[in-house]
Amino acid sequence: MMIKQAQKNQNPNLPILIYDAIKDIAHTLTGEDEIDKVLSTLDMYINMDVNRLSYNNIWIYEIHNQAVGLILAYDSNDLKRLDA
Repeated sequence: MMIKQAQKNQNPNLPILIYDAIKDIAHTLTGEDEIDKVLSTLDMYINMDVNRLSYNNIWIYEIHNQAVGLILAYDSNDLKRLDA
């Protein structure tokens, strides 16, 4: 078991974990209705270097090398830059 910084393109289940936490908000953030499209768009956001949902803002809790939980945190003073 370990808590560590998420890595780009190495977190296949993070979109599902985020979706499970925010459901309807995920549809609003992505502009998508279908779950597959929502998850795909969340994955795209997670793998961006600068974004509210970027891997740079995510710490994961791993069990057996699989993320089973996450913390998403960023400085609210950076919102304009993160949302650009």
